[in-house]
Amino acid sequence: MIFWMLYANEVKGGIALLFSGDRAGQVALRILDDAENKVSQYFGTLVVINFGLAIIAMGLASVVGLPNPLLWGVLAGTLNFIPYLGPAVMVVTLFVIGLLSFSSLTDAFVAPIIWIFVTTLEGQMITPAIIGHRHTLNPFLIFLAIAFWAWMWGPLGALLAVPLLIAAVVAIKHLSSYLAVRAS
Repeated sequence: MIFWMLYANEVKGGIALLFSGDRAGQVALRILDDAENKVSQYFGTLVVINFGLAIIAMGLASVVGLPNPLLWGVLAGTLNFIPYLGPAVMVVTLFVIGLLSFSSLTDAFVAPIIWIFVTTLEGQMITPAIIGHRHTLNPFLIFLAIAFWAWMWGPLGALLAVPLLIAAVVAIKHLSSYLAVRAS
């Protein structure tokens, strides 16, 4: 991602040169620009969702009585960028700190159980619905993409699944309109 941000113009120009004809190069540039904009919107939306999740984590830590709620908010918001694995790490961390902070096992389970509920609701319903609506993607297709790429590449694949899906949908949309114009 960092290399893309640094060298995007050079890469896009090189890809456009690969195509013969001025029209095909322009279509390639439009595909790359549109995919870049949509993926940026996706990450921006994800940042807002994770910021909201961080605020919920801070509130949860305060209500339950965990030390340093700001730390819990930052940790929750950051870890949630890693689908499935990030929330799982957060649950385990909440449980371990709960064991160290509280005298009873029941009290140690409160924060992890609430967090499982919150992240399940966020990860399985709220985020796919927002991303799907904003990018006109089917939430089930988002789930399948995450499942497939997580299976293929693990947590890194899960992180890259939606941007890859967005780029593929953008490319298909542009190529189908290009081919329709070219056929007529």
